[in-house]
Amino acid sequence: MNEQRFQVELNRSDYSVGLAQLMGQLAQRDTARQKMLFARLVAYVVILVVITFAFPLSAMAIFSAILLFWLAEFVVQSAFKTELVGISFEPEVHSRSEVEFSDAGIAETGASRTRRWGWNALRRVHLPAGYLVLEFVGWDMIVLPDRLWSSAEQRSAFVAALKSRQTVPDLATAVASPGEAVARLKLVEPILIARLFLAAEVFQRIFDALLPVGMRPDPNSGIIALVGAFVVAAIIWWASGRAFRWLAERSPEKALAVAWAVIVLMAALFALWFFQLV
Repeated sequence: MNEQRFQVELNRSDYSVGLAQLMGQLAQRDTARQKMLFARLVAYVVILVVITFAFPLSAMAIFSAILLFWLAEFVVQSAFKTELVGISFEPEVHSRSEVEFSDAGIAETGASRTRRWGWNALRRVHLPAGYLVLEFVGWDMIVLPDRLWSSAEQRSAFVAALKSRQTVPDLATAVASPGEAVARLKLVEPILIARLFLAAEVFQRIFDALLPVGMRPDPNSGIIALVGAFVVAAIIWWASGRAFRWLAERSPEKALAVAWAVIVLMAALFALWFFQLV
């Protein structure tokens, strides 16, 4: 690559665009959160079973308190997750720097630090609208606004030169906006809850439909109803997971909106059932 230097000036919004790309990648690689949520769910179920047997007269009050505390914690965590985007921007460090590209690698020199990477450290090139974001191993990044190039042809030539020097496989592009990156971070819990609500609702409906009422039941009718409800609920769980995954790949924001819509609808149905309004 021919030696090129850029005088880069960033504001908080510019920096947030680059940070959003890294956050999106981290969210995609976060496989522990779902396991943690399932572990919490199992713990809650065990606690509720113990409470039901130990304090049968107050079980519903304790159950309601646990549910409300859990919902409050979930809402508060979701509300403050948006503060992650751009919060690490420090003007004296990030606002002005000189970025140099050469055969030796990439160097960024600012007022208080100098960072250097070999070409083998360049992991991914992101192309969000208006920017070129370089992601390095160790989750470092460089944000280059499109205004650094006088024409789209010059920018395209520069991107092509980066690809030619890329030694790590799978040079991918990500076009997620900061809003989409935040949505990815907030997707796991709402989607999991929405799928659980759907599966539980279907389980109840199928179980009630298969279990005879008002007549002497067959000894095996309970087992048949239980197995049938479990099978259909398992299919709904699998299908909803595939559907949400498909939607999230195309629009995390739409997937988040659909998940919340399902949660609100299922919660409303539960409230109507609980107060015997339906």
